[in-house]
Parts: sequence; structure tokens; C-alpha cells
Amino acid sequence: MVAVLCVITVMIAGQIHRKERFSRLTSLCHVLWLPLAPFMIEALLSADLTSWYGIWLVYVSATMTICLVLDVWNVGKYIFAEDRSLL
Repeated sequence: MVAVLCVITVMIAGQIHRKERFSRLTSLCHVLWLPLAPFMIEALLSADLTSWYGIWLVYVSATMTICLVLDVWNVGKYIFAEDRSLL
């Protein structure tokens, strides 16, 4: 499942880069991470956070959350920007 999502993400990114070389729209690629969020929350609640797996899970969850917040911010800036040539 993860491999399929990675391939789909690369395909989406390729299409975005075809239209605009560097764009905040690239953040849309991470929308496929949203279905992973409930799994990560469930895993965090049931994991031993002192184990290597628990530490890794906290790190990945924090990184994913920060990335998703920044992605929402980037897409918002793209949508509401008046001068898209600077994006």
C-alpha cells in the first residue's frame, strides 16, 4: 500500500512540475498522507514509547504533522496569492 501511494505521489508531482517548475502546489502531493494519520494516532496510543519503535513512531508522527501543516499553509498561500509569478 505504501509503495502504491509513493508511486501515485511521484506521478502527481510530475504533472505539477510539468505545468509549473517550482510551485507551492507541490504540497498537494502529501494529501495522500492524510489516510495514514488515523493509523499513526492509533499506533502511538498503543505503542511503548520507550522502545525504539515508539521513539521512531513519535519522530515520524511529529515530522508528518509538521509537513502537513506546512503543506496546508503553502496551498493556502498559492490559492490566495495575487501574484503567482513569484511562487
